[in-house]
Amino acid sequence: KMSTRKDRRHQAGDPLKKKYGLEAGMIIDRDSIKQFLRRRHRIVLRSLFFYMVFSLVWIYTSDYFLFVRELNFSTFQVSLYKGWMFVIASTVFFYIMLRQRRLVYEKAIDTLDAFQEKLHTEAHLDALTRLPNREYLEQVMKQRISAASRDRAKIGLLYLNIDDFRVVNEMGSYETGNSLLCHVANTLQSLIRSSDLAVHLSADEFAVMLHPVNTRSELLDFSDRLKSRLRYNWQINGKLYYLSLSVGASMYPDHGLSMNELLQHAEMAMLNSKALGKNFTSFYYPGILPQATQLTSEVTRLREAIEENRLLAHYQPIFDLRSGKLQAVETLVRCRSDRDGDALIMPGDFIPLAESTGLIDRLTIKLIMMVEKQAIRWAEQNLLPPVITLNISSRQMYKASFSRDIIPLQESLKRLGSKLELEITESVLMEQPEKVIALIRELKTHGIQFALDDFGTGYSSLTWLRQLPVDRLKIDRQFIHTMDKTKSDTQILTAMINLAHTLGLQVVAEGIETAEQLLWLSETGCDMGQGYYLCRPNDPEMLKPMLANKQLVRSQVND
Repeated sequence: KMSTRKDRRHQAGDPLKKKYGLEAGMIIDRDSIKQFLRRRHRIVLRSLFFYMVFSLVWIYTSDYFLFVRELNFSTFQVSLYKGWMFVIASTVFFYIMLRQRRLVYEKAIDTLDAFQEKLHTEAHLDALTRLPNREYLEQVMKQRISAASRDRAKIGLLYLNIDDFRVVNEMGSYETGNSLLCHVANTLQSLIRSSDLAVHLSADEFAVMLHPVNTRSELLDFSDRLKSRLRYNWQINGKLYYLSLSVGASMYPDHGLSMNELLQHAEMAMLNSKALGKNFTSFYYPGILPQATQLTSEVTRLREAIEENRLLAHYQPIFDLRSGKLQAVETLVRCRSDRDGDALIMPGDFIPLAESTGLIDRLTIKLIMMVEKQAIRWAEQNLLPPVITLNISSRQMYKASFSRDIIPLQESLKRLGSKLELEITESVLMEQPEKVIALIRELKTHGIQFALDDFGTGYSSLTWLRQLPVDRLKIDRQFIHTMDKTKSDTQILTAMINLAHTLGLQVVAEGIETAEQLLWLSETGCDMGQGYYLCRPNDPEMLKPMLANKQLVRSQVND
């Protein structure tokens, strides 16, 4: 068989490798070209050296046989020196020319390399916002995922969409829209850390990679700070625009192991935020899209209830278990099913939805206003309880504006002669305990008291519990319900009460529903309690007799 030219070249060896020392298929880059030029330069220098030595020897030998045999030594010396000077001068000249050529080549390569680097940079930068694009995000994410996999770290990815961007273009112009995009890009750049990355994905969509991150709260905190910076009316050419963002979030490795997975899941979460009514932050979870339609209607109803003032504040008294004196009232939010209906929706049916969609912010503000108005009415009627407690979600505790929202209520209650107590759950402490502790200490300087709610249902560290500046522990109702079933349940409850007293904390038992439970808790040393057996949560009007007496209307405690 006749071999092809390619086969013969392969059998004889690649001439590139033989002649230039380059491997077949080798990627020719700046460094490899410079190495090749240096090797060629060394070869030329060796050739020049051999040329000079050979020329000098040849001139000497030829002149010697030509002139010495004629016994003309003076002519021999002149000819020899002239020949040698020519050889040396030509060698130096050739060396200078070759060296200059090498420098010119290297400068050309550096110029080309700089030009290619500029093209590479421009190819990965958005021309309008000057943010990196999706291709650059893919490159960086591959590196970060590899590092995170090795270090067992987490990466957060936020998918941002400007709500109603089309309206901005229609109300203004494309220049207005471009100015808005640049404004958002500059805001993102000012908020991210040096290790983070903000990119422009498409017309009205951005993405932010946060690395490293430890908890979901860090993503929510970044989203809240970004929205806070953008939520104020944005003005251009005399027109005001309200900015809002729908945000989707995903985390490596919880929601995906590749950049495409994480970005796709973050986008799905963003679409869910859109479906929920925009201006929300949603985390990805399996099956998020099929539930979006149902969630949309539920969130719409909840938003309407908040805007139409269909939220109600009911209050449940908390009593001293030995004296029966009223110690506080806990604020419990309810929601009327419709404007004129009497049916009430319990908090367990809408609070989780409010927390996951961000409506908890508006709901809490409404509740603070209702509590303040009710406290003023109670003070006018001489019915004001000593302490009013309010449940606070973990989302609220991490908001930058939380202190500004809650301190005015405490100041108002203080003027009226009452105090505010905030109830937080153990879950708040699981993510950023140092931050929570610092916030609690700050608020306590204003006279706000704190209670750790649902104690025993989570995974609190005793170390953090010892450092927590709270005033009371509220034992979850499930321990009260099971206390008379087994001896171990009673022992656990006794240990919890003793532990709290050892730490200098008062104990409040939730969910007291029988006389036996009340008697046992009182004898064991539990300080305060609440539950249906003592008094059900009710509207302020129904609680008037209890508030007027400042004590249990029925003296169950003393029975």
